Amino acid sequence: MTGGANVPARFLDELRSRDLLLLGCGFPDWLSRFFYRLTSRDRLSDRKTRNWLVGEIGEIGEIGEIGEIGEGEDLTVFLDRFSRQTRIVSDLSPPEFIAELYRRWSGRKAVGRQAAVAPANEPRPDRSGILFFISYARASDAVAARRFHDSLRNLGVAEREIWYDIPAIEPGQDFRRQILDGIDGCRYFIPLISRAADAFDEKFFRREWRQAIDRNRAIMGRDFVLPTIVDQDYAPKGYQRVPPEWTGMLDFGHAPSGVPDGRLKKRLTDLLREARQPGT
Repeated sequence: MTGGANVPARFLDELRSRDLLLLGCGFPDWLSRFFYRLTSRDRLSDRKTRNWLVGEIGEIGEIGEIGEIGEGEDLTVFLDRFSRQTRIVSDLSPPEFIAELYRRWSGRKAVGRQAAVAPANEPRPDRSGILFFISYARASDAVAARRFHDSLRNLGVAEREIWYDIPAIEPGQDFRRQILDGIDGCRYFIPLISRAADAFDEKFFRREWRQAIDRNRAIMGRDFVLPTIVDQDYAPKGYQRVPPEWTGMLDFGHAPSGVPDGRLKKRLTDLLREARQPGT
């Protein structure tokens, strides 16, 4: 069929060469899978670029193509088996995803405009007023990080008192330096820990963690690092790549999907009160 004379070759080439964002699609599963393959130059199993599918698991329809996936299996099973670069986002509704995507896009445009007009010798902003530095794996825990940020704001922490970076990609060299400077100036460092992040052996957030470990060695008499698990289950010893400096000594907080539980919320409130006492 794809070799027929009626195939719009130029149209397909355009689709295959661009980043596609499909909104509000009510495609049945067979059509979704057909379109997904039609707009890819490579086999799904060979693709190197990341794809995203947003929707609640129960709302992603069923598929039943003979010879690949058994009848009754849903689309997520198919993508998990044949398209490992596809990430299923099921803990965020499509409207929430679009709102978050627009917020990040707007933030990146604003940062780009500021960088274009800022003098080359402009000093970096003072990070000494940062109370909480949120460190997370951008590739897997952006949603949890945003919810944790919002939880801090609900506790009364001012926006200027939280380091929470907007970009969803690994930061550029200058921004990396600013991030490390922010760790050196903040009062509390909060690494968000998840099984998805634990699978990464080399990401920038691990450099953030090393920077925090180095600074923590010089701090005596108060808390600095507050490791926080954002998985639903609380298992501090169930992670392979969490630094031993934390697993052996620190009390892990728990914020399922980024929302602090009662114990962590009380601890954060106490730390905030302590940080705002005169002379601290």
